[in-house]
Amino acid sequence: MIRKLRSGREDVIIDTIKTLRHTGNREVLPEVIDLASAGISDDVTDTCISLLNDLKDKQSAAVITEAIRQNRNRENLNRIVAACWQNGLDYSQEIDLFIDLVIEEDFATAIEAFTVIEENIHSLSMAEREKRAAVIESRQKEAGEEKQALVRELIAIVKTFPSLN
Repeated sequence: MIRKLRSGREDVIIDTIKTLRHTGNREVLPEVIDLASAGISDDVTDTCISLLNDLKDKQSAAVITEAIRQNRNRENLNRIVAACWQNGLDYSQEIDLFIDLVIEEDFATAIEAFTVIEENIHSLSMAEREKRAAVIESRQKEAGEEKQALVRELIAIVKTFPSLN
């Protein structure tokens, strides 16, 4: 599978990703994320992102977040982060990574990370959320002027969003 994904041939790569949709194999997800960032073609990128958007295997969330952590300054990071909220998997254990993305990355990526946090914050206890809000407040100036309103809204959501716990 990995050999086909690394073939450099657009048709082979796309067919392999389409096969992955049906057979599933979370071990190759880092390779798919690399392809989404590689800029081989719009079709390859779109096929990779589409697969990430539709993931249902709960253990894939850890694989994706580790790939994001390892590939922070890659092309299409915003689309890879967007896949995290679009696939609906549980990223509540990785809220800190998404907070970092809101503060440190470009505006497009920050918006997508914000949405992931918004979709997962309800899983944290009030004490955990208060801790995260304090971290965000202490780092707010790092976000830059263009993201200040977004960061203020993030603080409000983290503090007030209804909790399931």
